[in-house]
Amino acid sequence: MSPQGDLMRLFAASFREVWTWLAALGVGRSELREAALDVFLAARRVLDGAEGGEVSRPWLFTIATEVARVHRARGGAAEASNDSEHPPSAPMALDRLLGPLTEAERVTFLLFELGGLSCAQIAELTLAPPALVLARLRSARDCVESNTARLASPCP
Repeated sequence: MSPQGDLMRLFAASFREVWTWLAALGVGRSELREAALDVFLAARRVLDGAEGGEVSRPWLFTIATEVARVHRARGGAAEASNDSEHPPSAPMALDRLLGPLTEAERVTFLLFELGGLSCAQIAELTLAPPALVLARLRSARDCVESNTARLASPCP
């Protein structure tokens, strides 16, 4: 099959899942469509460049993670430029809450808590051992809990 046909088949089979990943990874609702298309454009470059190139779910997820990071950074810059009289938006507040997490912990936490994926599903997507996924989730939860308490306490 042609690379174009491969891309269309990949798009049809994976669009909904990619959309879900991106939403769980913090891409704003208004940017989800553009971000999802960015994921498939990156996948197309792989399909075009490799004879019989195939895109696996974990590899597609890796692309989605990077695209989400870029879109969050763009959205965060726009949010940060708002004046200080207005409370932070939900994505900005979530970024502050999750700020201390490593990228791996952040991805694990968001996929589990917001995306509704099981630890086994996260392990499959990230190609990480299930025990490592559990450790990342536990560490992320501890960090979020302590950060929530710190952010909720009144200023000294």
